[in-house]
Amino acid sequence: VFRMFIRCILYWFFSLLIFKNTLALLNNDTVLSENSTTLEISENTSITLPMVESENTENRIMNLEKKMEELLNENKNLRTKDLKTCEEIKRSPYNETGYYWLDPDSSGSPSQVYCDMEKGYTEIGHDHEETQNVTWCKGDGCFSLKLKYSVPDNQIKALIQSSDYCEQDIYFQCKMAPLKNTVFGKFYYGWWVDQKGENKYYFDGANGDDHVCGCHKDGSCTQSAFNSSCHCDSSLMPLWNSDSGKLTNKAELPVKEFKYGSFFSEHQAAKITIGKLRCSGTAKELKDTISSCSALKKRGLSVNGFYLTKDQPTSTLSVNYCDLAGEGYEEQELRIGEPVPLVTEPLVFKINSGDCSSCQSCSNGRSTGNWHNNENQRQCSTYYDMSNLNATFILSPDFEVDLQRGWIKPQNEGFYAFYFKNSYMQAYIGNTQCTNSCFQWVKKGSIIKFKTNSPNLKHASGDFIIKRL
Repeated sequence: VFRMFIRCILYWFFSLLIFKNTLALLNNDTVLSENSTTLEISENTSITLPMVESENTENRIMNLEKKMEELLNENKNLRTKDLKTCEEIKRSPYNETGYYWLDPDSSGSPSQVYCDMEKGYTEIGHDHEETQNVTWCKGDGCFSLKLKYSVPDNQIKALIQSSDYCEQDIYFQCKMAPLKNTVFGKFYYGWWVDQKGENKYYFDGANGDDHVCGCHKDGSCTQSAFNSSCHCDSSLMPLWNSDSGKLTNKAELPVKEFKYGSFFSEHQAAKITIGKLRCSGTAKELKDTISSCSALKKRGLSVNGFYLTKDQPTSTLSVNYCDLAGEGYEEQELRIGEPVPLVTEPLVFKINSGDCSSCQSCSNGRSTGNWHNNENQRQCSTYYDMSNLNATFILSPDFEVDLQRGWIKPQNEGFYAFYFKNSYMQAYIGNTQCTNSCFQWVKKGSIIKFKTNSPNLKHASGDFIIKRL
């Protein structure tokens, strides 16, 4: 409608110009140029009009329309370049099928994709979408077809993570060229390579453990009664056959490469067709109260820094440094360093009894061996590790407890406070002794051990509290 309005305005303008020039001629106000024409009104009367070339008028209108189209496209790109998927564009005023500039990873460098608004797909193509002949060769995986996509890898990963569903068609044509041979073990002739560079042997669905093609779903594969899962695996005649499938595992898409090899007869031949990557919908938000570096980036954050994280619903809040501007969406790629818990639950540990297999008995005497007098109470001066503790405690995710070996291990490095009162036991943080109460910096992986000696073993019980400050 807007274009029709512009065209009408332009035609009205040039019609008015012609009419004005005609009036000027009739009033002898215009000097005729060589580009003029004579209009005969009667036998003795005629007027001369300047020529207005219709071709120039059309060209001017076309140029104006072209510039208007460019302005409209520029305006559309400016309004959509920060969106991540075609699903988001579909909910905007610009919901027509066509090419758009999108920025799935919020990097500020949008890429052009094709939006099929009727089916709700965001489509990304590659440089080998036409059917490719598989070159005859003898080696294992000797034929290689590497795909280069029209959008950078980081944008593709972001699109997949932002979408609810992704798929990619694969079509293999064969003439006595199987994809696998299971008669003598498992031998694969053809496979595709996923986004992480790993070989994949399935050609339909999302289960990497099953080597199946599209015909397996309805049991229509050739010789399916003999557990055949692809047409080409049972194609033994020198006639063309084919297998097709739809790959839907988001964690492995897109297809980066197709490989085939080990031809053994000159009558064999094969062709491969790999379709565009198509994604639709919006990834569902996690229902549980979980916040990780990966989840933050999927939600559109792209600024590096320290963030509050919670890996599991039962985990305590932690502070992590997230490299959100980096590539990838895996947690191990984005998280830098160890998490620092924001809140640590204290561990209340009540020891009822325990063993001391390494304890050595002490002999009587006022000043012999390891004995010494302390008023009327005699004690061994050497303490030994306790084991097989009989203890009760409230389990905390911030501590690991091993009753059999008699130790506690804090899960995070930090400054800890220890409280306990029992003169018949001692606690050791590494090689540092803690009596009654103490404050100690504990490194990650350090072990807190309980020690006693032979005469004190039956009294070695009591409460022990540890908390990270």
